[in-house]
Amino acid sequence: YYGESKLTFISSDGKSEGTVALSKDGPVHDIAWSPSGKEFVVVYGVMPAKATLFDFKCNAVFDYGTGSRNTVSWAPHGRFMLLGGFGNISGHLELWDNNKKKQLCTTRVPDSTNWSWSPCSRFLLFATLFPRLRVDNGFRIFKYDGTLVHTEKVEGELYQVTWRPAKPNTYQDRPASPGAGARSTPGASGPGGANLPPTGPPKAYVPPHLRGKEGTAAVRPAFSLHDYEEAGKVGGASALGGVSLPPGASAEEDGKLSKGALKKKKAKEKAEREQIEALALEDTNRALAAAGIDVAAGGG
Repeated sequence: YYGESKLTFISSDGKSEGTVALSKDGPVHDIAWSPSGKEFVVVYGVMPAKATLFDFKCNAVFDYGTGSRNTVSWAPHGRFMLLGGFGNISGHLELWDNNKKKQLCTTRVPDSTNWSWSPCSRFLLFATLFPRLRVDNGFRIFKYDGTLVHTEKVEGELYQVTWRPAKPNTYQDRPASPGAGARSTPGASGPGGANLPPTGPPKAYVPPHLRGKEGTAAVRPAFSLHDYEEAGKVGGASALGGVSLPPGASAEEDGKLSKGALKKKKAKEKAEREQIEALALEDTNRALAAAGIDVAAGGG
């Protein structure tokens, strides 16, 4: 079946429902509500995947850009947040201060099969457990800003490791310490998961004979195999309000066009939709024919 992933919002009282507008095609990898219940983050799209923060009305509020990620995890107090890549993505992590919309660090924790926040929201536990992995079992503890504070390797098999539970309101919500996330550790690319400075999109390749020369950027345009995007604030009407705008789009753009230009734009969009629908119908008929189903008979 050639389908697509989508995200649907339904209120508990049943008064509102709709499809959340996502600005990139591809699967929905993960979604998580903030502990406050007022906002949620969605990780979606083909790699490098996007991550977007929505409020409880499904308005896009902030875009975390793109990266190698398929997981989102909130700290218990809802201030700090982890965006990470696990499974077939080798432990690439981003730690964010969601209150300030600031990336504290990026780091790598390869071979992690289990992860969890401490009840105080100040530490992260990453573990390599049996039977998912039979070698290098153990666990590591990081601070919320990516600082590695403890490593423990286990001889043999480690089945489970978890934080001791705490009653609600045992720990107060505390902001990040001054300078958190500004540190970097030499050898950060090593397997220990050391703190890495925030990274941006890859730089364009420059041939050796052009390196160090002025105007090189103008001579060779930037090129990247993947389309990376930076983090930033976004705006858009709610998907439940009848108008669906992707992050970064503005409802004012159509208002700036002349009537003739707006008419051409709508005609072009209609033609594109009809073309997509025709291709989808053609694919469906081809699949039915391959399965030995008479399309004409099925339609009658």
